[in-house]
Amino acid sequence: MAAPMRRYPVFRGVYRGKTHHEDDFLDVLKRASDVGVEKIMVTAGCMEDVKEATELVKSHDHLYTTIGCHPTRCSEFEKSGDPDGYMNQLLDIAAQNKGKVVAVGEFGLDYDRLQFCPKQTQLKYFEKQFELVEQLQLPLFLHSRNAASDFSDIIRRHRDKFRGGVFPSKKKEKWEKGNFVKSRNEPATIIQVLEVLAGARNENIEDLARVIHDNTQKLFFPSFC
Repeated sequence: MAAPMRRYPVFRGVYRGKTHHEDDFLDVLKRASDVGVEKIMVTAGCMEDVKEATELVKSHDHLYTTIGCHPTRCSEFEKSGDPDGYMNQLLDIAAQNKGKVVAVGEFGLDYDRLQFCPKQTQLKYFEKQFELVEQLQLPLFLHSRNAASDFSDIIRRHRDKFRGGVFPSKKKEKWEKGNFVKSRNEPATIIQVLEVLAGARNENIEDLARVIHDNTQKLFFPSFC
């Protein structure tokens, strides 16, 4: 699954602030396409991500995005000086990008990283973002980390708003065009997840792929069904 380039510059050849190779983002997309990936969701987790992601997905027919605020970034609501205005801006961006915004999120709770956003702030704005769910009527892209009890309670309160292989790779220092970058995840590797699932479930890989594909289409891309 792709992600905004500011958050994941490795897809532009930049690692820890240093450029190690040329931008190979288009190669990443091509490799995903070559193994049968038809659609990719870019995950957004703050206003800057949302703006960058919506611009990115406009340039590629098979890219789509989420819209929302990650629990570790929820302080942005209050730092903006206008939490309602922040929410309305998200709604406006979603309205301007219908068909490209396919889920609300990534949002939820993360109690392992309270240094980035206090617990009470996370709780407040996890709950508030169900306004997005109610108005946009999109699937949820949720995040829960060491917060199961509070997470479940909030989900329960808002449940009435829900809509129903091995790849050749090189170390970054020895990057070559056309190769995967060692230790860097990219959409094409999703086929390995499929292989593991098929093996664990003792199912035919093509049959399982078809079921997952159809369910994904129905959930995130109903207008294409």
